[in-house]
This record gives sequence, structure tokens and C-alpha cells, in this order.
Amino acid sequence: MPTTALWKNVRLRTVIIVMLVIGMMSVTSNCDCSCENEEGVQERIALQKKLVIKELQHDWHIESTVPPVETGDMPELPAIPPYDWPVEKARERNPENTKALIDRIVFLTSHYPDKNMANEIIKLIHNESMMIEFRTEGQFVRFSTRPLPSVQATKKPQDWHLYPLYPTLILNEFLLAKLQSNREVIGGILKFSREIEMYFQWHAATENQKKIFADIELADPLTRKDCEYIWYIQHYTSFQQCFYAHQWGMPDLFESGFCRHAASAPALNQALLFRFVEVANEHPCLFTWAQIVFHPHPEAFLPDFDPSPSLLKTNK
Repeated sequence: MPTTALWKNVRLRTVIIVMLVIGMMSVTSNCDCSCENEEGVQERIALQKKLVIKELQHDWHIESTVPPVETGDMPELPAIPPYDWPVEKARERNPENTKALIDRIVFLTSHYPDKNMANEIIKLIHNESMMIEFRTEGQFVRFSTRPLPSVQATKKPQDWHLYPLYPTLILNEFLLAKLQSNREVIGGILKFSREIEMYFQWHAATENQKKIFADIELADPLTRKDCEYIWYIQHYTSFQQCFYAHQWGMPDLFESGFCRHAASAPALNQALLFRFVEVANEHPCLFTWAQIVFHPHPEAFLPDFDPSPSLLKTNK
């Protein structure tokens, strides 16, 4: 975070934003109007909005005032079960390499610090009460609830809510197959830890709350109460994950030092909110989340927020 007088001066910061926005607008003005379609306009506005939101971080800097969490030593784990097929051919599914991937999932789960929770997940996997879906892209692992594969294959996504939904672990099979070193394996366990916590949060949720875990198109917009519940789940599971990351000597598990200040609720709030800005900057709950964590400019997270610098001038 820059600390010079330049960055402390609000007016100069606003001028910098103006220059950035004008620079982007001038590029588009040099071409014929037909060269920028509606999608291009929306992308440009979204970029301008991100610039403004990132600039507002300078007014809400918490992390530097929070002492880091004490970090333990990285444990030396047994070798993960082997995967003896070329990683790039992981999508060529057969009973043998599928079993090898499942064995790896069970291994990662078995090393979750809460053994009762770990054993429950393993039992669900062996009983096929927890569905496993493999993908060739996306994040390492994610918990969700989804209909049976037969429904997914034959019904439109907008109709999935008409069918029973089952707890599901969605995994990037390439990343799972590539795990090798002790550090990589511990990173995999820590990423699994959050999704294990997600399952138990889903299990304890009311029927109305369960909808936020589902990979379905919701019939009704999310309410403020829904948004507050989503924030609670995200904050709780992220805190647990970061706690174990420190305990196991990997506070740098995530980018931008996300877990380095997990002992401070305000600092974790800040990191979590801006992570959402990066990965889901159009989420309908952003404004509510910004209010929950007392962001000084929650209006910047509204879907219809005007990213023009003049708005910032009136708020300072």
C-alpha cells in the first residue's frame, strides 16, 4: 500500500482515476461506433467499476494494523496413493484410474484434522451418498448440491430444481492427478477442508437455506437474509481453512496473503470481500456484504453503481 502524500490526497487519487477512465474512453472513441457492441460496452463499464472499487481499498486498509497469526510447522505426510496414468489423459475414464482418483480423495479427506467429520465424509463417499463429479477445468474442489447425472444429461438446468438434489464434490481431475510433493498434498487437504465444512453447513441448514448451496437457477432473487447467510457460511469456512493453513505451516496457501491475518475478523472480512470482487464482481449480494463488514463505500458495490469519478468527489 503506497504511503506517500500522493496516495493520501483524495483529490489527486480521484484525478488518477479520471485519467484512467478517460484513457480507456479515448481508445474506444477512435474507432467507429459499430466496433463496440453491447457486450463490449458492459465489459468496459465493468472494468471502470473495478478500477474505482480497487481505488477505494486505499480508504479501508486494515491488514497492516493486525499482527500475523502464529504459524506451525508443516507436517510430513505419508505418500499420497499413486496415479499411474498420464495426467493429460485423466479424462479418459476407466475403472482403474477412476478408483485411483477416488483413493486420492479419500486420502486427502482422511487427513482432515477433525477425524469424526473426515470419517463421515469418507463413509458418504464409499456409500455413494456423496456424488463425485470430475471436471477438466476450474478450481481444485468445490462442494455443491446437484441432481443425479441422468437428470443433468437429459433435463435443462432451469428445470433441475424440480428434481432431488444430492451433496456433490466437484473436482478438477487434472489437479487431483498431479498432486505429488508433500507441500502440494497439504495444499490439497487444506482446500478440501473448506468443502468438508461446507457439507456440514449444508447438512445443518434449513430447507430454505439449502438453496444457496445448489447449482440450480433460483426461481426468486436472493433476499438480504439469504445474502447474510451466504456471508456467514463463506466467512466461517474461510476462517476454518485459514486456521488450519497456519497450523500446518502454509499461511501463503492463497494469493495476496489471504490467510495471513485470519485471526482478525475485520481483516478477514476485508480480504474475503475483495476476493468476491475479483471472482464474482456481479454477485447480487455484494452491496449487502459491503454493509455487513462496514465498508466505507458500500454504494460502490451496487449493480447500477456509476463508476464515473464525479461520484467519488461527492462522497469524500
